[in-house]
Amino acid sequence: MGADNRASIMTAVVAKMATITILNGYNTNAGTRVTRWRANPPSSGLLPAIDVRDTDRRFLRSLVSGGTLIREYELIVECICFAADGASTSDTLDSVVADVISAMLADETWGSLAISTMYDSDRKDVGQLDVKTGVSGVRFLIHYRKS
Repeated sequence: MGADNRASIMTAVVAKMATITILNGYNTNAGTRVTRWRANPPSSGLLPAIDVRDTDRRFLRSLVSGGTLIREYELIVECICFAADGASTSDTLDSVVADVISAMLADETWGSLAISTMYDSDRKDVGQLDVKTGVSGVRFLIHYRKS
């Protein structure tokens, strides 16, 4: 069985999120604060920010091509967007979500690592631990093969 592209895809996703800056034509600089599987929300001084998570992988099907067994999967990727609480929290979250969607769909094959990427959904919430923070989760489905 060949290598699984899951780790390479996630490395590419994190790298792409890091390009989200105003200098690169996006609405926010959330890309300057990208993490993977962050345990706690960032402090208010480190917002806006994005945390990238590969939450699930679903088996789709097996096929044989040229005598090689190929398995297809759907990788579920969530980009958790954080914004500081205040009068513009909702607007900031909307801007970060728009940036994430734009970045995720810029190259739907992730440099040929995947077959396709599809925007699935997003949700908005307010998290409160030590600091009240606006949070949006954006979910994508990445279809890829493992041979």
